[in-house]
Amino acid sequence: PPLDFAARHGAPPEGQRSSRSRSVAMKVIVLFALAASASGQAVRAKRFVVRFSGARSAEGLARKQSLLDASPAGSLNVTTHFSRVLNGAFAADLDDAGLAFVRGHPDVVVEEVGMMHALYPVLPSEAPPKRRHHSSLETMTAAESPTVSGTTPWGLDRIDQPALPLNDIYAPLASLPVGGVHAFVIDTGMYRDHDELRPYVSKNPADHFSAYAAKDGAELAHDGVGHGTHCSGTIGGLNVGVARGVTLHAVKVLGDSGSGSNEDVVAGMDWVLEYLRRKEQETGERPPAVASMSLGGEFSQFVNDAVADLVAHGVTVVVAAGNDSNDACFSSPASAPEAITVGSSTKNDAPSFFTNYGKCVDIFAPGSEILSAGNHRPDEYVTMSGTSMAAPHVTGVVAQLLASTPHATPAQVKRALLEHAVADALSDGSPTFPAPNPNLLLQALVAPSPPSPPPSPPSAPPPPSPPPSPPSLPPPPSPPPSPPCHSVVINITADAYPEETSWELLSLPSMEVIAAGGHMGGQICAQPGRFEFAIYDEYGDGICCGSGHGHYELLVDGQEKFSGGQKIGRKPLGTRHRFRIARDSDGIHPAPPPPPPPPASPPKPPPPPPPPPPPPFSDSPTCPFPFNSVKVSVVVDAHTAPTEAWLCVPEHACVVVESTTSHVSTTLCT
Repeated sequence: PPLDFAARHGAPPEGQRSSRSRSVAMKVIVLFALAASASGQAVRAKRFVVRFSGARSAEGLARKQSLLDASPAGSLNVTTHFSRVLNGAFAADLDDAGLAFVRGHPDVVVEEVGMMHALYPVLPSEAPPKRRHHSSLETMTAAESPTVSGTTPWGLDRIDQPALPLNDIYAPLASLPVGGVHAFVIDTGMYRDHDELRPYVSKNPADHFSAYAAKDGAELAHDGVGHGTHCSGTIGGLNVGVARGVTLHAVKVLGDSGSGSNEDVVAGMDWVLEYLRRKEQETGERPPAVASMSLGGEFSQFVNDAVADLVAHGVTVVVAAGNDSNDACFSSPASAPEAITVGSSTKNDAPSFFTNYGKCVDIFAPGSEILSAGNHRPDEYVTMSGTSMAAPHVTGVVAQLLASTPHATPAQVKRALLEHAVADALSDGSPTFPAPNPNLLLQALVAPSPPSPPPSPPSAPPPPSPPPSPPSLPPPPSPPPSPPCHSVVINITADAYPEETSWELLSLPSMEVIAAGGHMGGQICAQPGRFEFAIYDEYGDGICCGSGHGHYELLVDGQEKFSGGQKIGRKPLGTRHRFRIARDSDGIHPAPPPPPPPPASPPKPPPPPPPPPPPPFSDSPTCPFPFNSVKVSVVVDAHTAPTEAWLCVPEHACVVVESTTSHVSTTLCT
């Protein structure tokens, strides 16, 4: 039976589950053996994965070729070669002679290919009165779009605050460039024309993978079940996603029944590394990447080893714990130590009744009754439940972490994720369900709330009253306003394919597009601030020098900020430059002359002694990852205590502090 059999049939008591499963398996095996014996046919070949212990890439390939050349004729039929994971390994159909030959080879490890399934549970209210076989699709419930209902999906609402009650708000950190992070959804495919996904998914078939390409037709990696589409929406959907804008890839390894082989699952992981290798060759740098795997099957060492290879190549891997109400260490890839294994929680901060548990689970995330994209219409939404729905929440937060620190290793990402989680938020379970351990609930990177001001120091005794002051003079005239805007000019000389070139100008840190255009360039009137210029080439070969001698440059008030043309990537990454237009301090617009001094005033009495300064802060506030604490102190004059405040500034970023009276500003960078 599939991994989630027990949960999908109402989760019978622990003592009954194992005996029932054994009896079902025994009946199937006995009937199969009787049928084969009665027909008199030979037992057909079975499929195995064959790999070499301790072999590196070149050595493994050499060993494989030697083994294949020496194998008995017709005893070994290779079905899949793995080139990037399990170096030198292959899957093959082996008859008895072939299996005996392979097992007699030194340093060879053989494992029979098993089944993998999308992990669906059934909610108690949906379970039929009698336990019977039924479709996993019964877990889907039609739902209203969040833009129609006006409500925030509860899973998003929960991960942006440390404690209940929910406040119907999800406020992710908007300044993170998540578009540069690639999320690979290793699942049942993806309905890429859904309103939630269309803006962030490539139409290029080379950006997606399907183990069922021969059956997919024109729509490679289409989703006939809806499971992969639902997970993709939670990762990066327009309205229901954790990391809105992340670059999504469909990696279809399960068929339209929701099941498949672990051979195909590992082939999908192999393709992920091959794709990233090609991207590195095109751009000169490997993009940050995360793989999301909401699937599972029986324990498989070769599946776990493939996960370890993905992680060793820099890909953070997030996996679902499984829906058996059982120990996650009994299944794969949930038991892979290098992965981030995710259990499921409810809206009331309790472990979901179906979730797996145990030492192989790293973190919990919302997984019961999660709203996301459906797979039948561009505007369809459904709710589903399972650790399959919890894992994509974690994948989205991993994308946020990679956007903030693109060169972080998977181990660093995992450590930061767990450190940022809320401890002891989940209830202690029930008599039939152990307490979650570790008791960690996912938290996203959100816009920080302003820190509370420190307590005021004790007031000093008032000084003696001075003699009356003479009438005050009128204030000096305000300085003239700053120039209305600065001229930003984009000049582009295209190559022989001008229609492939486009550009955008974005405001930082909001990443709002304030201007865009094609190969003709453009001119914008911009206020002082920070900006990012992005230029794209649809073919990815730049505008110089393969098909002409193109060139681009950006000028601010006539002065060049940057230029280029050789290396221009495709959307959404492209080639990007950041620059700043200062407020009357960049030498382009001279600062206005100071106002004339006021007329001399009559002598004033000596000022009263200043009050004692406030005590210094003992420590800085705790800012959420990846923010740094910055203390700002403003001194008005020698007789007034300084005004002090703490700011949470993003790592490797700057903040501009400006006086609203004098318009004098300073930049603080971390």
